[in-house]
Amino acid sequence: MNFKDYLFAFSFALGFTLLFQYFFGSTPVVSDTATQQEIVSGQSFVAPVQEALNKPLHRHVQLEHASSSEQLTVVTTSLAEYTFSNHGAVLKETSFKNLGSGDIDLSTLQKAQAFLVAFDKKTPMDYELVAQEETDALIRLEYKANLHDGQLYKTFDCYESIQISF
Repeated sequence: MNFKDYLFAFSFALGFTLLFQYFFGSTPVVSDTATQQEIVSGQSFVAPVQEALNKPLHRHVQLEHASSSEQLTVVTTSLAEYTFSNHGAVLKETSFKNLGSGDIDLSTLQKAQAFLVAFDKKTPMDYELVAQEETDALIRLEYKANLHDGQLYKTFDCYESIQISF
């Protein structure tokens, strides 16, 4: 067979495939909010891209006004000193102790508030420290906030030492 015969056979197969898909093929379902009920066996489905899955639902958070005065709880371990606040039950500051031979102290989170939990409705800012337990291995703080539908508990565990092995 020469080149013309191969080209004719390839063109015929390609044209037949395209015509078959045009008349008998189904169109894919493209939906970012497809649920399991919408997907039918035998139907094609295009999954949403990773960026659409990781997109936040709401960009603006409504914070309730903190009515009580701020109370700071300082937890000191052999590795660091942690400062927690009852406004949002957040970690306000972490100061790592110098474990080497230098004179450098490392502090972080001085302006930021780590571990603030946000909700669709108003987010509570008034938390109450309900438990502070100390054992040989860790120091545990537990905060409680009253929500419109119930209560929210946040627990922080500060370990005395950490074993790292490679």
